[in-house]
Amino acid sequence: MSGVSHWRQIHDATALRLLRGGDPVFERRIMEFDLSPELTTEGARALRAMWWRKHGLRAKRLAHFNNLNPDRPLRVGYVSGDFNFHSACTVFASVVLGHSKDYIAYCYASMPLGAADETSSVFQNETRWRDVYAWSDKQLAAQIQADEIDILVDLSGFTPNNRLPVFA
Repeated sequence: MSGVSHWRQIHDATALRLLRGGDPVFERRIMEFDLSPELTTEGARALRAMWWRKHGLRAKRLAHFNNLNPDRPLRVGYVSGDFNFHSACTVFASVVLGHSKDYIAYCYASMPLGAADETSSVFQNETRWRDVYAWSDKQLAAQIQADEIDILVDLSGFTPNNRLPVFA
């Protein structure tokens, strides 16, 4: 076994141990481990599987009944804590804001108070905006159902202010 692969196994094991301990700082910091060149693909999968076992398997599933009229616009919901001047936003802004009339874009903004800026204003004016930072996951899930969202897209992953339990 090479020194590099041995170090990667140790790094993967350390990351898993930190998450297994239930420390909320590490539960939401999987992306930080992803940025480490020592983390293997297997380690990244294991971290996500652990998150799923802890949150996804325990989540209460809600029935999803949408209007099935094929002539109505498709409703796409985007969930993010980065609908402001942020590097992630530069990647997804053109997709969220570039829908045709056959789609209605909803933005569920999970940004802390004071994080909205001029970039946020563009999303607020061009989409159906929901400021959900202070909402519980249950409230957010209920609103997504009330909005009859057909496709829900997570734009945050394991970054701060994500709402991944809603997706579970």
